[in-house]
Amino acid sequence: RKYSSKRQKSMQEIAAKAAEASLAEGQTFLEENAKKEGVQVTESGIQYVVMRAAEGEKPAATDTFDKVNKRELELGAAAMASLLYLMDSYLD
Repeated sequence: RKYSSKRQKSMQEIAAKAAEASLAEGQTFLEENAKKEGVQVTESGIQYVVMRAAEGEKPAATDTFDKVNKRELELGAAAMASLLYLMDSYLD
């Protein structure tokens, strides 16, 4: 039992050091990435690049379903799922 407790403490210390290193590496990446051309940074720190600006009429909050095509819904759902995953990861 004594060995198990020591081993667990050792593994926790190793994990804590790895987490610190990972956090530092992530912060360095974000700082460097923010300096790249075209990278936008939101007030909360989220970084993104506009790959291609949207063209044409933009949907309004009052638009009905028939004005949005299926592909836009699929892309929106995929983007939302990715965004939710990133936000969930960021907040943890």
